Amino acid sequence: MPIDVVKSRLQSDSPYVDRTTAAAGSRRVYSGVLDCVVGSWRAEGVSVFYRGLTVTCMRAFPTNAVILVVYVNALRLLDG
Repeated sequence: MPIDVVKSRLQSDSPYVDRTTAAAGSRRVYSGVLDCVVGSWRAEGVSVFYRGLTVTCMRAFPTNAVILVVYVNALRLLDG
């Protein structure tokens, strides 16, 4: 999920505040979305955007199956 990787990296890229000198500096790693994509790709390769995809897909099947069963049974109960 490339978009989720970029979103998470940008969210965690907060400005650095040096508490010893009380000076707030804007030391961000990324300057924007494109910089995050290119920087991540160059540093870690294309696989950085797909880490965890297998586990996410394995989790999705049972989760969606349970949701479907609950949804169908809820509709049956509500229809009476």
